[in-house]
Amino acid sequence: MAKDLSIYLVRHGESEANADKTVNAVKADHLVDLSAAGKDQAVEAGVRLAELLTPALQRGEAIAAYISPYARTRQTWAYLKTGIQSVAVSAPRFYERESIHLRELEFGLFDGVPDEELPRMFPVEHRHYEKLKSAGGEYYARMPCGESRCDVAQRVHQGFGSIHRDYERHGVRHAVIVSHGVTVRAFAMMWLGLTPEWMEAERNPLNCSIRLLLAGKDIGYVHNGRSGHNPARDRREDGRIDT
Repeated sequence: MAKDLSIYLVRHGESEANADKTVNAVKADHLVDLSAAGKDQAVEAGVRLAELLTPALQRGEAIAAYISPYARTRQTWAYLKTGIQSVAVSAPRFYERESIHLRELEFGLFDGVPDEELPRMFPVEHRHYEKLKSAGGEYYARMPCGESRCDVAQRVHQGFGSIHRDYERHGVRHAVIVSHGVTVRAFAMMWLGLTPEWMEAERNPLNCSIRLLLAGKDIGYVHNGRSGHNPARDRREDGRIDT
């Protein structure tokens, strides 16, 4: 564990699919863009990041960014940088890394299908998935031709090596993770050594919220985001079933 590393977990801004659930039926998940509101959220979050990183920016320290390769996360990082640079006292030094380990949960056969249509379109697969959920929650339940949250946690952990190498080789002490709701929860779980039960109970973050993990401890949300998407009410991530 990089003991003095600050990690800022950022969920992408509001996407087209967050704003309009029908987008998932006609657009591949990795191509879903930010909405206009999502772009504004990302700039706002970037300003907040600059405030949090002011001492590091003043010292000219490098900041590493690890980004899901999906369109909405790439776009979120671009607008985050716009926000950071708008208030930074000097030009920030960024190490930018795209990582497939940080991609969205893969929904397989259920991708883009409304919840109410699943029993009709995939009766056998849906019954099997619901049986797994009832036996132990969503964490271990793998979607047909897709992933479980356990699968996401495992692949996220595989990407930790890049963070540790940048820490050792480049002196990076500040890392920004730009990813998806399930994925950032999985990241926090694996980085902090938490349990599947923790992840099962943990709600999805708001769009462009920022969670700080500092020296191996969860500091909590340092920026709450400002999406109409309320994870306490809405059990969806990017228009799909989620906790």
